[in-house]
Amino acid sequence: MNHDFCRQVIVDGMRRRGQSLDEAVAYAHEHLGQMPGGSEAVAAVAEELRREQMRQMLLESPPMARGAAYHVESEAKMDAWYIGPEPDDKYWPRLADRMQAGALADAFEDVDRASTKVVAHLANPGVRDLKKKGLVVGHVQSGKTANYAAVIAKATDAGYRMVIVLSGMHNNLRKQTQQRLTNDVTDESWFALTDSENDFSGVHRGSALLVRRVPSLAVVKKNSHRLRWLRDFLRDIKVETRRNCPILLLDDEADQATPNSAKIGEDPTRINELVREVWDEIPSGSYVGYTATPFANVFMDPDDERELYPSDFILALEPGKDYFGAERVFGRFNPDDAEDGDEGLDIVRSVPEDDVMALKPPSDRESRDAFDPDLPESLVDAVRWFCLSVAVRSVRGQVGQHVSMLVHTTHFVAPHFTMRQRIGEVLETLTDEVSRGHRAMFESVWDREVSATQVPENFDDVWGALEGLLPRIKVVVDNGSSEDRLDYDVVDDEGHPSPQYVIAVGGGTLSRGLTLEGLVVSYFIRTASTYDTLLQMGRWFGYRVGYEDLPRVWMPDDLREEFRFLAQVEYELREEIGAMARSGVSPRQLGVKVRAHPGRLEITAATKMQHAELVRMSFSGQTVQTIQLHERESEVLASNREQVAELIAVAGQGDPWQQTDAGHWISRDVRARDISNFLAKYRAHESQVNWRPDLMEGWLNDPGADTLWNVVVFNLRQEQTATVDLRLPAEVRCVRRAPLSRDADRANIKALMSLPDRLLDLNLENSPTGTLDNVETRRLRAEHAECRGLLIIYMIDPESGPKDKILKTRRQMRASEPLVGVGLVFPTVDDWSYSDTAQYYSVLTDWHVGEGDVEDVTDTEGQKQASFEGAA
Repeated sequence: MNHDFCRQVIVDGMRRRGQSLDEAVAYAHEHLGQMPGGSEAVAAVAEELRREQMRQMLLESPPMARGAAYHVESEAKMDAWYIGPEPDDKYWPRLADRMQAGALADAFEDVDRASTKVVAHLANPGVRDLKKKGLVVGHVQSGKTANYAAVIAKATDAGYRMVIVLSGMHNNLRKQTQQRLTNDVTDESWFALTDSENDFSGVHRGSALLVRRVPSLAVVKKNSHRLRWLRDFLRDIKVETRRNCPILLLDDEADQATPNSAKIGEDPTRINELVREVWDEIPSGSYVGYTATPFANVFMDPDDERELYPSDFILALEPGKDYFGAERVFGRFNPDDAEDGDEGLDIVRSVPEDDVMALKPPSDRESRDAFDPDLPESLVDAVRWFCLSVAVRSVRGQVGQHVSMLVHTTHFVAPHFTMRQRIGEVLETLTDEVSRGHRAMFESVWDREVSATQVPENFDDVWGALEGLLPRIKVVVDNGSSEDRLDYDVVDDEGHPSPQYVIAVGGGTLSRGLTLEGLVVSYFIRTASTYDTLLQMGRWFGYRVGYEDLPRVWMPDDLREEFRFLAQVEYELREEIGAMARSGVSPRQLGVKVRAHPGRLEITAATKMQHAELVRMSFSGQTVQTIQLHERESEVLASNREQVAELIAVAGQGDPWQQTDAGHWISRDVRARDISNFLAKYRAHESQVNWRPDLMEGWLNDPGADTLWNVVVFNLRQEQTATVDLRLPAEVRCVRRAPLSRDADRANIKALMSLPDRLLDLNLENSPTGTLDNVETRRLRAEHAECRGLLIIYMIDPESGPKDKILKTRRQMRASEPLVGVGLVFPTVDDWSYSDTAQYYSVLTDWHVGEGDVEDVTDTEGQKQASFEGAA
């Protein structure tokens, strides 16, 4: 019996007849079992398919927070229906060939594997009235469109008949998405409900289309008119027809506009309600949101069955090895470990504060319309490097590739046009320099930049290519009011693709979803108040194969530090997703937590956190530390030092203070109430958002009441630091923690503890081997701490100064006496019955467009209604 034939019979039963694997195997036994070798072949294929099912479902795809009365089994416990592409598939092989022959060749295996996992979690298209909702978390500019193009192709091969893609809120993103899917996925057998010039119009005959059983595609902007037409189009199709036609509703940029931001008790926001209504009209199928910033999505109301909460699955995509993300560009700063960090690549350039202020438009509209500043030298340098990068790519033989630069200084529209004119004048000046042979300024920028990333080209070769390329560089404004938008599909007189060398000036339309092809230079000074707004504005993230040494980002130092912090937030979010899957606990017990920023960035708007109370936090096993400290309030500093002295006296009554081999002072088996009393009197800075002494005291007095604690006073042996008398047998030497420069009203030290500090009270015979991380420190405490908590006192040198003299992101401490920092490692106890718990909240994720002179998101595309004829 032929193995492939036997497999095809079973798979056809699952796909075409809607059978379970067991049913399809029984059918195959009945019809093939009497043939020579048939029974053995069916058994072998059945075991093979069961292994593939299990492999596809053993994913880190945690269910999310649910209400108290809701119980859900992990997706891994449910039978899978999709086991991967089959030999007779039609659409995936075509897309696979295009990917392997193009720029995605190196990432093909990753896309193939990840898209199969996503399809495996969709609702089985062979089962009527089965619906699933999920979320796929990618990275900014990380090939998200390639993943869902593969999902569309595979899902259509497997039985999905209609695909609806909700593609952001801007016309240019919808058009770009439509063009990609039309070119890569669909062919003449598909029915196009939209095209690159025409959004959804609602004039099609849906019933006739679905009865014909041909696949169809609609790429629809999240605009109220378009969504109403889409909803009504579905409503006009007979329910029975829709039940038999599985529909894939794919929400690109799912955190933009889709989440409901209305107050509890009020009507849902317009786009949220319309997307819900579209989903209501899909009796069989799947809703899948795609986003790189998923915070608002996972904090939708989980108890509202109509809400688009990802109740069935969430998957985190891993970027390819060539991806430039926040961690690689900016490094990753770990606030929990003062010694752990990565400085990132040397591709970020500082924009001085004077330059930032010079480019900041006035607040009133009349002055803003007349705003026309001279371009600062930092921006001129950025333009010079862009010109050199265009020449380098030409010298490398990459003459057919697009090369782009992003200039993002404000979200206001009017200044974009004056900026375009000014940059155009700079290009004229640079063209004149080159034509006259004045190479000094270009060579100065070249010498500085090539040493940073080891650009191998010779300057003479690059200089020789400049003159012919500079006239081809154009400056384009891409915003809601611009008529000359970004277009990478330009062809020459003979119809051949024409590479674009473009400097794009814009705001909101350039800051979500849209890809700037061949982006090498970004000049970015715009601030934002939320995590995801900043991340989504990072158009410089992505793949730069063939020119990895050329990208540069110009931005202010404080913004650079915030992106570095967000790299840690992204890392932790994906760790959370993985930890939830591995833990096996219900999402009501363990939700997604998002680290709060210690400075100005907000976690979320109040309207986006209304349902976050369902995701709880326990202090059990948690680490908390003070990183925002009073600096110049002498009375507070003296009071905190006195509280430390009192704790030392109380702790010493039970277990006398001793010095460890490393020189730190330690007292063991201190009572929880003594720790609680200290926390009640210790005065943390009000900006320390995660320091909740009332909640910690409540925990220590209830589930943690019987716990014992070890108290450590950190003591350096270095002689160059200040000392302080805490009534121990010897004075304590201080640690140095220089505060951030931008915070003048407090000492924001960013981190107090290092990972090894969490083990200071353990008597480990051997030092930890390998890389010490959160998992390893938790394991060591679980094995050796005997359920004891750890409180560490850090006396901080009042004259702490910065180590790095170049970035100037830190400053000299200006305290009158040593500051008191506190680190807590809570013991692990069973406290799920404890109700007084802290909450974690999501962040604001949609691109908010306010009133007045800002980015236009009104519907200006396809004013002339499409005139598609209905399906016959």
